[in-house]
Amino acid sequence: RLASHAPPLHRPAMANKSFLNSGSMMNLASLFEYTRRELLATLRSTGGQEKILVTDMKLLGLVRQLVTHEDLKSCGVNPHCPLSETLPTDGPVNVVYLVRSLPLLVNLIAGHIRQHLAARVEKNYFIIFIPRATLLCERALQEAGIFANITKILSLPISMIPLDKDLLSMDIPSAHRDAVLYNDRSSLYEIASALFNLQYLYGVIPRIAGKGELGQEVANIMMRLRRENFAQPLVTPEIDNLILIDRSVDPVTPLCTQLTYEGVIDELFGIDFNLCKPLCEQLPRNDKGAVRLLDLSSNDRIYAEIRDMFFLQVGGLISHRIKLIKEEEDARFDSLEQTKKLSSKLQSIVDDKYSLNGHSDAFLFMRKIVDGKEFHNHWEAEQALLSGSGVDRAQEVIEAYLSDFKIPIVRVLRLLCLLSLTVGIKQKAFEGFKRDILQRYGYEYLGLLGSLEKAGLLTATEGRNPFGVIRKAFNLDVDENPDQPGNDISYVHAGYAPLSVRLAQQLVKPPSDASRQLDEAMKMIPGPAFDIQQELPEGLKTGDPERDRIRGRAPKTLVFFVGGCTFAEISALRFLSRRGDGHEFVVGTTKIINGGSFLGQFNS
Repeated sequence: RLASHAPPLHRPAMANKSFLNSGSMMNLASLFEYTRRELLATLRSTGGQEKILVTDMKLLGLVRQLVTHEDLKSCGVNPHCPLSETLPTDGPVNVVYLVRSLPLLVNLIAGHIRQHLAARVEKNYFIIFIPRATLLCERALQEAGIFANITKILSLPISMIPLDKDLLSMDIPSAHRDAVLYNDRSSLYEIASALFNLQYLYGVIPRIAGKGELGQEVANIMMRLRRENFAQPLVTPEIDNLILIDRSVDPVTPLCTQLTYEGVIDELFGIDFNLCKPLCEQLPRNDKGAVRLLDLSSNDRIYAEIRDMFFLQVGGLISHRIKLIKEEEDARFDSLEQTKKLSSKLQSIVDDKYSLNGHSDAFLFMRKIVDGKEFHNHWEAEQALLSGSGVDRAQEVIEAYLSDFKIPIVRVLRLLCLLSLTVGIKQKAFEGFKRDILQRYGYEYLGLLGSLEKAGLLTATEGRNPFGVIRKAFNLDVDENPDQPGNDISYVHAGYAPLSVRLAQQLVKPPSDASRQLDEAMKMIPGPAFDIQQELPEGLKTGDPERDRIRGRAPKTLVFFVGGCTFAEISALRFLSRRGDGHEFVVGTTKIINGGSFLGQFNS
């Protein structure tokens, strides 16, 4: 059944060697170089002596993307290792920790220092927090009794991290939770500041539109920052529109199973800064017995080609590419010119073979899970809820989950929250589900259930659920023509189109009679809609639409998700850019999330 939703194979143009050479997309080279310089400067500020760099596991991909081994050596780093529970007592006397601002990681650092003190080993300890050293982290150091042993505490204020040629992330995992549960708006100021400062690189954004209370607050803070700053960005605008999407507007999409190749990797293993070590550790090792790391960005030409494809189609394309490379290698050339041409392509052939072998192994490994009964049952239950056609099937799967001790609680909660948001749960059934979960998984999850209820993700139904009207108005449940499949973004969830991307499609257009027909459905979606025109500094003009059209320049729109977005949503926006509807989309987000991490943030 999954295969019936597969769109036709699309073969986007090969990515350049570096995603910084982004062609018609925003040129992120200046932002990337700024981030790289900040990291190296902070490392050098710890002194020029030899040092060991201990990096938070979640930041390994970021460091690998920003700097080379030679860059690290120029800062005195030797060796570089991931943060774990222990750290050897030998090695350089200077130890530099690069970690996120989380007290849990501070406790690991404290453990290292206690081990060294017990062994009577003296070292100099430096801690670099991303994006800043918080009071909570400093208090954790003091409570651990090792604050006096820290030589220096530093902050690395990286706000926008370029993950790819069309993707920016702020890596703020709890922005949505903090705002909706604790009314903590501090992350909204961070988001607005980052977007405001982005205009000094890419010019004032002429139009800011969006949907949702948090998105509107971000826009208002941006306007206030502009009024308070005398220095105006005197740069010709590169971004035509900024669309702010509040995650509260569409909490359904993160709960749905992603079915693009990149989405499946993230669903099953999790991707951190273009790296998925858990998946790579499951694959065959190289000749030296080391883990083969796969670069999950458009720097890898093969990955750039397959990441946004419907998962079940990837195997066929990989087989086709392997066959083409083999034919190229086996070809016999009669002229010196043909031989030289092959020689010039040897390195790219070697790179492609490495990538194809790695992704072939990865696809086959994940295919076994995707073909499994548990994955299929979960997906069918989702489809039944999203289409509104089979609530009984979804409840049957939920009840089976609650009687199976192997099913993690997050899978049960994903379906329950989806049931609550799309169809609704009557009060009696709601209390029954809560009781069953607490009896099955333990009363330590009582706080999590309360948080999900307060956030509006898992509640008892009062009145009619508006999702059915929204689904119909925005054409979310797409039954594609079997003769012409793949003409819609719904392929990313095998027939369900993300509401957030449908909203971005609408908001990027100027008001029209067609858009006004959606006004009633728009009112059913939580939060206000807003549309703000920014006046450009004197002497600067936006591009002329007709001239841009003639020159082949499509308007660029930055879609920023306040509260996180999924790889499926990113793939859907890339699909719209490739389709040639007159807009190119760049995605920004507080964090890339999936169903597990979206619900996991509430388990505090």
